[in-house]
Amino acid sequence: MKQINKIFVNTLPTTNTSGGMLTFLLELLHAFGKINNPKLNYCLICSEKNESLFRSFENYNNFSRIVVKVDNRNAIKRILYEQFMLPKILNAEKNAALLNICNVANFRCKIPQMTIIQVQLGIAKLRRSLPKKFVFISPLHKIYYDLFLERSLKRSTRTIAISNFMVKFLEEYKDKITVIHEGVNLDNFKTTAGSVDLNAPSYILSLSTLFPHKNMDRVIEAFNLFIKRTKANFNLMIVGKDPDGKQIPQLKELAKSLGIENRVIFKGRVPAEDIPALYANASLFLYLSSMEFFGLPVLEAMASDTPVIAANKMSIPEVVNDAGILVDPDDIESVSEYMEDILKNAERRNKQIELGRENIRNFTWQATAEKFEDLFLNLN
Repeated sequence: MKQINKIFVNTLPTTNTSGGMLTFLLELLHAFGKINNPKLNYCLICSEKNESLFRSFENYNNFSRIVVKVDNRNAIKRILYEQFMLPKILNAEKNAALLNICNVANFRCKIPQMTIIQVQLGIAKLRRSLPKKFVFISPLHKIYYDLFLERSLKRSTRTIAISNFMVKFLEEYKDKITVIHEGVNLDNFKTTAGSVDLNAPSYILSLSTLFPHKNMDRVIEAFNLFIKRTKANFNLMIVGKDPDGKQIPQLKELAKSLGIENRVIFKGRVPAEDIPALYANASLFLYLSSMEFFGLPVLEAMASDTPVIAANKMSIPEVVNDAGILVDPDDIESVSEYMEDILKNAERRNKQIELGRENIRNFTWQATAEKFEDLFLNLN
C-alpha cells in the first residue's frame, strides 16, 4: 500500500468575498505550513482570479501552486472546469489525494478524495428539519446540492463534517465521515487594541450576523429583565451585519418599547481587526442563536477570557462543553438569572473563565490541522 504524500487543495470555490469558507481555508493551510510535516506536500490549485489570496504560502517550503485558466468567479465555468478539465491534471498523479473544500467531490477524478461539508444547508435532511424562516439558501443552490451532495459522499474516500450534529443527518454514510471541528486563531485574541471606549460603562456583548434565528430579540429581552431586577450599570452591545436592513430597526423598536433604548448599543458590522477588543473588554458574551452548525463566536469569546452564556441548540453544546452556561434561548427569565450569577459572583465568573481557557485548547488551528494530516496519512 502506497502512502499519500501530496495533497492537492482545490481553492477554486473561494474568492475574496467568500467569507467564512475562505477564512477556514486560509487558517487551515497556514496551520499545515507551520506544522511542516516532512511526510506531506501541498499543491494549491488556484485561478488567475484568486491566486493573490494564496501567495503568502510561498513562504512555506512544503507548498506549491498551480494556476489554471478559468474564471472561478463564474460558478458555472468553475464547476465545469472542476469536473471536466481538472481530472486531466490530477489523474496522472501518484501517491496523491485531492481535498475538496465545499461539499462537492470531483466525479471524474481517480485519485483519493476528501470533501469538506462547508454548506450545511446543502444537506437536504438537515434543511427539511428546520423552520422555513431559518433556511437562507437559494433555489438554485438547493438543486445543485441535492443533485450532487449524496453522490459526493459516495465518491469521496472520506467526508469531513465540522460537527457531530451534522452527522445525524447523514447517518447512512457515517462510516465514511470524520468529524473535525474548526479552530480559533488564538494570536488574534486577548487584546484590547481597537475602537472600544474603555471609559464607557461595562457592557454585555452579543455578536453575529443578525439573522432572525440568532434571537437578538431574546438577548434584548433577557438584558431588560436583568437590569430591571438588578439595577446594574451595564449596557448591551449588539454587533453584526444586518443582512436585509430590517433587523436593526426592529430591534431598536423593541428596545424602545422596553424603555432601554439608551442602554442598547448597535455597532452594526465592524472591521475584523476591532472584534478582538470587543470580546476582550466585554463583561459577558451572550449567544442565544437557535440554529448553529458550529458556533465559532463562543470560542472566540473564551479565547478572550470572557465568560459565555449560550443556547443549548444544535452544535453549540459540543463546542461549549462545560466551559459555558447552556440555556434555553426562549426562557429569558432563566437567561437573566444566569447573567446575574456570572456578573455578580466573582468566584463563578472566574471559574467559567478558567474552564474557557481549558476548552479552547481543544480548538486551535494546529489541533484541527493535525487531525486533517492524520486523515491524509491514513487515507488508503
